[in-house]
Amino acid sequence: MTRRLILVSCFCVFLQGCAKDVRLLNPLDFELKVIDITCEEVIDSLIQRLEEREITSWWVGAEKEVLRVGPFTNSATGEFREFRHQYELTVTCANELSTEIKVKAALHGLTNDGEWKAITNVKVIEKRSLEFLNDLDFPASYN
Repeated sequence: MTRRLILVSCFCVFLQGCAKDVRLLNPLDFELKVIDITCEEVIDSLIQRLEEREITSWWVGAEKEVLRVGPFTNSATGEFREFRHQYELTVTCANELSTEIKVKAALHGLTNDGEWKAITNVKVIEKRSLEFLNDLDFPASYN
């Protein structure tokens, strides 16, 4: 099973569905679609995988369309000692077998001086965000 997506190709995901259309919309936002799996299964699996990794998340609003994730940290190398991640996932059930997820990412790095610095480098945000989604066995990759 591959987790790489090259523009319009389709690949299998953690619930044996297909995903397509992963796009970087701007430095802090991107979108993905999951098809051939019920929206309820996508949401339940996402919540379960976050809980298994002890990552804090909660729904915003009565409609439960926006899932806030984090903050959580992980180790880094180079310029930063740690990364602090925060995500906002807007989940839209387009129909019974199609789920759209818009991801907003905020990433900070802990410098060697002990200061948290906002990361604005698109490539770093993209790389770390997609590593997070891939760690959840989520169908996201961007080339």
